[in-house]
Amino acid sequence: MLAYPIGIMTFQESLISRDPMIRLLLAYNGNFLCILDADKGGRDAKNRYIKEFGPIVEGRVLTLADINPDWAGFTTENLFSETDRLAVIQTDFPNEKKYSKGKFNTAITNLYAMGQGFEFDKETIARFTELFEAIDKLMPEGAQNVICGED
Repeated sequence: MLAYPIGIMTFQESLISRDPMIRLLLAYNGNFLCILDADKGGRDAKNRYIKEFGPIVEGRVLTLADINPDWAGFTTENLFSETDRLAVIQTDFPNEKKYSKGKFNTAITNLYAMGQGFEFDKETIARFTELFEAIDKLMPEGAQNVICGED
């Protein structure tokens, strides 16, 4: 469990840019953490944010690989085990036999929106535990916002 409550905001860069949120948080107190996918898009976005906003965002804009080098190339969906990704999809699409990012995102959103529980396996739980422990450790003093997303 995190040491203090945080707000987690997620964005899909192709739909909504994180830039205005980063600007707003910097204007108010600069205390935030931005966690991006560790694929090419996430790495490129991290470099762009550091170039655009300067050294103030270094250490605040990270990829999943900055948290765990074994997660190099990971997207957020890769934090879920393959078994869990398919099982989540099948909550909305029971006849589905293979992973689809779009269907996974739809199904996980629906589970959350409907307040339905889901029992994740040990692999998924271990990855998210590691992620949340890293967030707790890396959050700047007084920060309450985590920006997550993909590119």
